[in-house]
Amino acid sequence: MIRLVDDLMDVSRITRGKIRIHRKPVNLCEILDTAIETIQPLIDEKQHTLLVEKVAEPVWVNGDLIRLSQIFSNIINNAAKYTPPGGNIEVCISTCDGKVTIAVKDNGEGIPAGKLKSVFDMFTQVDGALERSQGGLGIGLTLVKKLTELHDGTVNVQSDGVDKGTTFIVTLPVLSKVPKLASKPEKAHDVVDATAEKLNVLIADDNQDAAITMGWILEAKGCQVQVVEDGPSALKAVASFTPDLVLLDIGMPGMNGYELCTALRQNRALADAVFVAQTGWGQPSHIQRSKEAGFDHHLVKPLDLSDLEPIVAEAWRAKRKQ
Repeated sequence: MIRLVDDLMDVSRITRGKIRIHRKPVNLCEILDTAIETIQPLIDEKQHTLLVEKVAEPVWVNGDLIRLSQIFSNIINNAAKYTPPGGNIEVCISTCDGKVTIAVKDNGEGIPAGKLKSVFDMFTQVDGALERSQGGLGIGLTLVKKLTELHDGTVNVQSDGVDKGTTFIVTLPVLSKVPKLASKPEKAHDVVDATAEKLNVLIADDNQDAAITMGWILEAKGCQVQVVEDGPSALKAVASFTPDLVLLDIGMPGMNGYELCTALRQNRALADAVFVAQTGWGQPSHIQRSKEAGFDHHLVKPLDLSDLEPIVAEAWRAKRKQ
């Protein structure tokens, strides 16, 4: 339920113009590497062959690395889910007239011709099974379309029918000037010294896509991050990893976030750690329950980085006082 609420809230923020993207020159290869890293466990599980076309020269676009990676991770994830074990997924890249086209092609289930025009619509299902059978609501491709449009791009789909495979085609503007790699840092506070002490962050969330993405963001800010998917794994992790900041999803199966927070608070090594509840629910009763469980902060998903930044700063201050 929490995972579905996360997706719905993400779409809601985009459609209401509440989501912010942080655009800067990004290498397309870095985008694809980040997306593939997220989906690699599913590809390995289903023993797919994934082929990614190599480009002779770097292709640069003006975009948000995390959001662009989300576009391609969703598309490749769909390809992996709806392609039989041992199938093939191919990522092809071409540039023309100031644009780059990325085509993700699979030899999986395919899409009936009558469904092609509506596949990006909210809650669209193919014969009632295409996404529902995999536990989705049919909103992943809606997110893909909205995020692509926010980057001044387009996305289309092609399929010759059921069992004929599917190709998703994303087109984005290419930067006219190749960015120069800075020889020195632009701002001293933006640079993380590789030898400097890092803020240890533990993220426990059964939605691993969201958790890993948040981990990337925090690592870019100089944090050492460990991501786990459930309560028992979090309790095991703190035996060898002492976090300064703990982000716990409330709606985890088995041991929920409230129970996990209470258990972790009994660990004396975490006495100065800052605990943050992550949930799709933000009513006063939920906030009160978080406080009673031992949380310092209660954030409603999807997390806004601007809400998390002061909490990270708080954790840094607490760490430096130790």
